[in-house]
Amino acid sequence: MMQKVSHYAKSCSLELWSNYHALFTLLATIAATALHSFIPLILISILSFAYLVFNQSRAITDAKPLNSPANYVTAIRCLIVVYCFMNFQWISVSWLFTLLLCNVFLDVLDGYIARKTGQTSEFGRVFDMEVDAFFVNSMGLYFLFTTNVGYLMLLPGVLRYLYRLAVWSLPQPDYQETKKFYAAALAGINFVLIVLAVIAPNPAQIYILFLSIILVSLSFTISFYEFFRHASRH
Repeated sequence: MMQKVSHYAKSCSLELWSNYHALFTLLATIAATALHSFIPLILISILSFAYLVFNQSRAITDAKPLNSPANYVTAIRCLIVVYCFMNFQWISVSWLFTLLLCNVFLDVLDGYIARKTGQTSEFGRVFDMEVDAFFVNSMGLYFLFTTNVGYLMLLPGVLRYLYRLAVWSLPQPDYQETKKFYAAALAGINFVLIVLAVIAPNPAQIYILFLSIILVSLSFTISFYEFFRHASRH
């Protein structure tokens, strides 16, 4: 019984963090857009992830999943994103591309390690998902600042947070967000596209970015549909 209560409390804590993380990240993205600077987004993201790790390290009795190699790889990915976009104006495009490509490779690696070692956890799932979202959102801001695609480039990044806020505003106790196969596949394709777009020449870069927008929009359209269909049944 105690284990069930602990698991429930941990899940609620992660859900609540995800909701507030979505809200503050959206506000930080608006501020970053207005200031033409990554600083608001990176500052809020670092503080939010730091709180998540601190909160979960104290709340979870069995700390082994927190210390799994996969979570360390996810943390490295987060630091790579922070480094890239705090310094994108000073590092070369080729170096930026190399680091972002490493980030995509590490994303594949952390999932493989988690499954291979059997050390999957709710914390790891949420941490990995939100670092993915941080990466996509940061890429959206990067292309907003460096291309003429315009504000449409923010759509792939903010859809994740709008979805979380929709789930928060219409609570469904028996609804659990899971990473579907189609979502994982589309996310993987999108990661490759946005990294390639960094070094792609015009007009290929613009075509790649619009394809990215379409893929992410399609994925979240399905997610929104599934959630609201579930909500209408209860």
